[in-house]
Amino acid sequence: MAKLPFLLLLWLGCCGILSAQNYYTIQIGTFLDAQPEDFTAVQAIGFVHGVQTGANLYGVYVGGFDNRTAAERAWQQVRNKGYINAFIQERRPAEGQNVVMIQLGTRSNSKPINWEAFANIDNLFAGINGDNIKILTGTYPSVEAAKPALASLKKAGHKDAFIKTINTIFLHKLSEFETNLKKPLIPLEFDNRPPFSNSPQPETPPTSYEQSGTPRVYNDIFQPKSGTTPATPVPAPLKVAAAPTAPRIRSTVKRTSALELQKVLKNEGYYKNSLDGYYGAGTSAAYTAMLKGSRELEKYRLLAQNTSVTGTVAPVTQLQSAIDNLPNDAAAATTIRNSKAPIAKAYQAYYLYSTTGPGSSVNALMNAAIKESFANKKLPKPELFDYRATYAYNDLEQLLLHIHYLHSVPDNTYFAPCWLSQRHPREMKTVFDRYIATASLEYPLKACDQFLNWEEVKLLHTIAIDLNPSKKLNTAEMTEAAALRSMLYFAPRALSASDIKDTENWHTKLMTGLNAWAVKDPANAQTFAAFKTAYYQSQVRLEDYFMDKGFKADAAENLALVTLRTLVEYHLERFV
Repeated sequence: MAKLPFLLLLWLGCCGILSAQNYYTIQIGTFLDAQPEDFTAVQAIGFVHGVQTGANLYGVYVGGFDNRTAAERAWQQVRNKGYINAFIQERRPAEGQNVVMIQLGTRSNSKPINWEAFANIDNLFAGINGDNIKILTGTYPSVEAAKPALASLKKAGHKDAFIKTINTIFLHKLSEFETNLKKPLIPLEFDNRPPFSNSPQPETPPTSYEQSGTPRVYNDIFQPKSGTTPATPVPAPLKVAAAPTAPRIRSTVKRTSALELQKVLKNEGYYKNSLDGYYGAGTSAAYTAMLKGSRELEKYRLLAQNTSVTGTVAPVTQLQSAIDNLPNDAAAATTIRNSKAPIAKAYQAYYLYSTTGPGSSVNALMNAAIKESFANKKLPKPELFDYRATYAYNDLEQLLLHIHYLHSVPDNTYFAPCWLSQRHPREMKTVFDRYIATASLEYPLKACDQFLNWEEVKLLHTIAIDLNPSKKLNTAEMTEAAALRSMLYFAPRALSASDIKDTENWHTKLMTGLNAWAVKDPANAQTFAAFKTAYYQSQVRLEDYFMDKGFKADAAENLALVTLRTLVEYHLERFV
């Protein structure tokens, strides 16, 4: 287990998530009465633009980038300018829609833009990519519908204008914040422009990914009794998402894990075909047959039913129990409300947001929780986020992210509950993406163990625990491993070359040590055969999970191995 901290540090600092054709921007934060001149320090980094999220609140962004590397470079520059709570926001094409626009021209962010040239045009948009700012107008139901508008624009002097189709994730609706232009008194009229009320597409694009719009209110978690206030909730049963299903195994990918599994199955008499490294019907049938025919595997399958999913033990305190049972225990909300612990204020804020939506009470509770949690704490550099700032929580993702930051404060003893990820899978995916951008070993993530919901992975974990001769478990080390698994599950990143080499060396030493142990006794050999069967079957399944995430087969193999390492390394230290 000694290598895991080094491994985790490497993983946190390695290359970005695979996200071909995705779009990135840097959100500085949400500000009251924001003005463009307040952000001159970052204007050279990228185009500064704002989205109004409330009466006087603006979300302020810097730049737009078509690759993660450029976004991470800009993000670091923004942080160096003092905006240490800035984060990278990722948008995916599937989240938008293709719309027809007219591009009026391209400008450079490094030079002043003459916005007066576009003063007579309504519905101005910017398409931002690095230093280039595409200025567009629209949208239009079709290319044909845009042609009369294009003719009018050219006649009005925009001779370089042309029609193009673009995904809405790349668009930002320009406003007075960027252009300093008032709404035109007499907007340019387009000849024969069709009435958009009868068109299949809206006049303006749907709310973009950076705009929060109307906050989502999760009021189905608690339902107050008639005549009571939200302070005395009657919780309805939590609609917990089903356990993550194991991915389908590809039969067309040749891989070492399938080859090694075939060798074990053949040696045990269950696999009759050639050793080709393809996980086809024959390999699948042989694995199923060994599960049913091996007495050793049958023993461990029964044992797995009574084994802790995570293998870790959270402190059982009254407040921890209340946090864990908040969605489905009427007394939990009272316990949390009566607690003086800062983390309790955060869950009060979550409860209020869930029942009544964003508001001043939510803001007051969360800001108090942050202030009290970080007071007099020695924090590593760079700091996780700006805990001195005052925040307005108009977005559930930001609330959940800051709750995770609070769980990560040094000396924190409270675990984030599993139901957060189960109840809010979309939001928590974003939280993990943002969290790992600034997480470090001093901020251990306490989370759930999704991979252990898969039968073969839980079987492997059970065998590894049984091979651990020590009855006293190091909860801190096991929790650290579980934290890395959760990061791998929610936001996998390709491993660095040194990380890959280190994991491959570990794997080789483990199998060599286990083999030396197995030849000493026939009973050991049976256990080793059961272990290898579960190990390589789990590796195959994990590889497909990471391939489903967009990784190529070799990168998926490395990610699968490091995941297996987090599962078994602590228990099998004596074999390495």
